Amino acid sequence: MLLKTTSAGHSGFTKGSLQAKAASDMLELSQKQIAEYKRSGIFSFRMHEESCRLLSDIRARVNHHFPESAQYYTSMDDETYRSIVAKAQDEINALSFTTEFCRLEKQRIGKILQNDDFSVTRISYLRATRPDKKRIQENVGFHRESFWNENMKYGVNIWIPLLNVTSSNSLQYVPESQNIPDANIETINEGEKSSTVAKHSSGHKIGLLYDVKTITSGVDFSNTKRISLPEDHYVIFDTNLIHGAASNESTDIRFSLDFRVLPNDKVDEDLDNFASQGKMWTRLE
Repeated sequence: MLLKTTSAGHSGFTKGSLQAKAASDMLELSQKQIAEYKRSGIFSFRMHEESCRLLSDIRARVNHHFPESAQYYTSMDDETYRSIVAKAQDEINALSFTTEFCRLEKQRIGKILQNDDFSVTRISYLRATRPDKKRIQENVGFHRESFWNENMKYGVNIWIPLLNVTSSNSLQYVPESQNIPDANIETINEGEKSSTVAKHSSGHKIGLLYDVKTITSGVDFSNTKRISLPEDHYVIFDTNLIHGAASNESTDIRFSLDFRVLPNDKVDEDLDNFASQGKMWTRLE
């Protein structure tokens, strides 16, 4: 089965989705655009031409690892499926994808981050969310990165749709929620026994949580939106923006990539080893 790429949208914001705002060929950001990012906490860009070619290769590799129908994978044992995703993720990261992408998009990332001296996570998570999987952890629920490390509040996330990303399965976020103080948000730490993901398992390796935190108050979810982008666009958003819960209401497996960028002086020893795969950060030269 050859998976398809879905594109939709036009310039400007519309109800329920974030549409591309930056001019298609502009690498330089205006002060107005930077101000808009600071207000909203999220901004989208059309990729550099070389980035588009890089993503085309990544899509081909994903198709290679997932040649069967969505139904075939949906009926598969969860750990077996996660092992397939992990293998595809390893292949993508063996190409030094995150550093190559950030090298191509460095000017924009530096402007948004307001710092040209930054590090990028060595790995990008391949999110491969199957349809009709609501009783297990198939995606990460609503969160912000500082739930797990204080320094992460200084960074940005980069999210890239790959295949079959539509308005019914895309990443969700709460507009302007980056402005909510941590102290105002209450969470429940549900503990390892509540999760369907074991520590250091394939599920943990692909970015699922073995120790789940759930927001119980302090965030208004009534205005939650899903990201919707034209083809060959990506999103940069504040790590404090409440996001996640990319449940899949479509009939296809949804594929996307995401990773983090942080000013180099905010990468501490704990952060450099915070996941199940050892050293995490690479300084972008």
